[in-house]
Amino acid sequence: MAATVVRAGQVCSASAEGRLDIRIEDGRIAAVAPHLPAEAGDHVIDASGMLVLPGLIDCHVHFRDPGSPERESFPTGTAAAASNGVTTVLEMPTSDVPVTTAERIEKRGRHLTGRSFVDFGLYAGAGRGSLDDVAGCASAGAVAFKTFTHSPTAARAAAFEGLWAVNQPDLLCTLQAVAATGRVHALHCEDDSLLEYFASKDDASAPFGVRHRNSRPPVVEQSAVAAVTALALETRSRIHLVHVSTNHAVDIACAARDIGVDLSIETCGHYLTLDDRTLDRFGSHAKCNPPLRPADTREALVRAVRDGRIDIIASDHCSYTPDEIAKHSDDPQHALPGLPGIEFLLPTLMHLVTAGGIPMRQAVACLTSAPARRFGLKGKGDIAVGYDADLVVVAPDAPAPFSLSADYHASGSKNAVYLQGVDLRGRAMTTLVRGVPVVAGGELVGSPDHGKWIRAE
Repeated sequence: MAATVVRAGQVCSASAEGRLDIRIEDGRIAAVAPHLPAEAGDHVIDASGMLVLPGLIDCHVHFRDPGSPERESFPTGTAAAASNGVTTVLEMPTSDVPVTTAERIEKRGRHLTGRSFVDFGLYAGAGRGSLDDVAGCASAGAVAFKTFTHSPTAARAAAFEGLWAVNQPDLLCTLQAVAATGRVHALHCEDDSLLEYFASKDDASAPFGVRHRNSRPPVVEQSAVAAVTALALETRSRIHLVHVSTNHAVDIACAARDIGVDLSIETCGHYLTLDDRTLDRFGSHAKCNPPLRPADTREALVRAVRDGRIDIIASDHCSYTPDEIAKHSDDPQHALPGLPGIEFLLPTLMHLVTAGGIPMRQAVACLTSAPARRFGLKGKGDIAVGYDADLVVVAPDAPAPFSLSADYHASGSKNAVYLQGVDLRGRAMTTLVRGVPVVAGGELVGSPDHGKWIRAE
């Protein structure tokens, strides 16, 4: 089988940095060095003037397949991922049939095999009513578990069944059950009782942005982070705090880490690049939970990434149909939360380097080697001999602005109007998944039957 040589790119990964060539054989990296010779029959990718990064790993996506493919199917979501240099995605268990049993993991994995342009892993849910199935989900290959610390609204109850634990005893038992599997336990931290309290204070005459911010102030998140980390210390859990939105939540988590809690901290591109003025401007198009925070909080989160206190960046890609977004455009209590960000993850990464002052190698690690280590994705997240040849060749200065007229791959990307005016640059010119081109010349060329289901061992 002919090899591939990626030549003369500016490589940046945990193990390699500088102008280097990469030789790929049988889907894996065979050599990384300056001036590797090409042999007869080798395919050469000229990366001169380009960045060459490990394929990005998005450890937090919601593609709603097979539950609600009209929102985002796996083919559309993973096509968008590949187009932005994402070569592995980990999908959350929220669906019209939530993934809380081994049978459901098997069914979902079989359904998605042949429908993914990139490699993928599946979370399982854990919470009230599903703890007897946790061990079985681990045996079926769940890469991690997910729990919400607040109850769902009536409209979303079916998709969240078995995924939440709101009181301390339920949460303790949930943490214990997942800890027994040894898997990472991802938690959405918002205090249920405080959400009820602030909802009771809602002023229906206030603007959309004000109402949403006031319904979920920072104390809602910070209180839940404190409770989760205290229980995690007791249960020896391996916790992963998803989409952390405030610097004080980071402070609490880091204090817990200092006394021995095994935890990782994730934030999202939107919390690092946008602030609450975006919510005021775009309303239901910019609603996410937790909400976008003030500019000084955003700046503090960027510093926390720069200081190494935040480990991982993810998209939390979550799509809805335009009609669903428009339905409650004047009512933040019922508007659906979530932003479609995976199609903009790579330019967001570049924006954090150029505008946020985060060193390139550190920013790249947050989307490659850090999630690979945390979720046990062997052979992923680095450019080193023996690793999967998951690579992205990036034109770093190529504009990638949001546009309503663009031909996006993800169903929800046209709803990302909250990115209007953000200077986004950086395009994936080539994306390789295990050595196979999925994007070439900036265009999607791969097949949805290439992506492999990654089961945890």
